[in-house]
Amino acid sequence: GQIVNLNPASGGRVQVKLLGPTNVRVNRGSTAVTGSSTAIASGLNRVFGVAPAISSSAAVFEGITVLRNATVTAFDLYVWKVTSATDTTPIAGTVARTVYWLVYGD
Repeated sequence: GQIVNLNPASGGRVQVKLLGPTNVRVNRGSTAVTGSSTAIASGLNRVFGVAPAISSSAAVFEGITVLRNATVTAFDLYVWKVTSATDTTPIAGTVARTVYWLVYGD
């Protein structure tokens, strides 16, 4: 495997060991998402996977769906929330959320 060192903007350091091909690259970023954000450029030739995280100052009951975009160099993010306190059916988020992401590919 290949060991990749990342230096997030927050100043911390993350070390990731990638298993498989040695030509795997990693990129990171953040995107403001209200419901959905599509065709987010990964900076890679081909996306293998994405690890997203919602930034929030409070515990929120929201979820994220990630899809590889048809271009294979980009990905789509969808943020979901519950309909109400009594109805947990997911609907598209209506408040902008910052989603931090880590993408790997070649």
